Amino acid sequence: MPKKTLIERFWAKVAVIDDEDSCWLWTGALDHGYGVLKVASYVTERAHRVSYMIEHGSIPDDRPFITHTCDHPACVRPKHLKAATAQNNTDDMMNRGRFSGSGHRLSKEAADEVKMLYRTGKFTHRDLAAHFGVGTSTIKRILDGTRWDDRQED
Repeated sequence: MPKKTLIERFWAKVAVIDDEDSCWLWTGALDHGYGVLKVASYVTERAHRVSYMIEHGSIPDDRPFITHTCDHPACVRPKHLKAATAQNNTDDMMNRGRFSGSGHRLSKEAADEVKMLYRTGKFTHRDLAAHFGVGTSTIKRILDGTRWDDRQED
């Protein structure tokens, strides 16, 4: 049986939601919430960067960061990705409150993503908690349908 190409392996790990604006979620391995994919024997790449390269070719040397306009690290939908400079990336992170210690809470959209990722059967409560930067009790409350959004993080 022939080995699958990188593109075939990439698409096998993408949950495509067929509407105009939804994120396409990475269902493979995650590292700090970002999808990762083995691209060569001992080389891994973030899945959103692979998605950008599939769609646009190489990443521009003057804009080496691939940022998410949707704020979902597991998203690989090309129209949600853009090439940026280090300064663009930092400014975007600060403007959207996505920096360490921001005390961010999960949005309704992120809660929906939690549920979708959990339904794939590939992620534990602990995986999802690490991915979203919250405690496992918050993940459990989201999945149980209890009022997780009123409570402070444990």
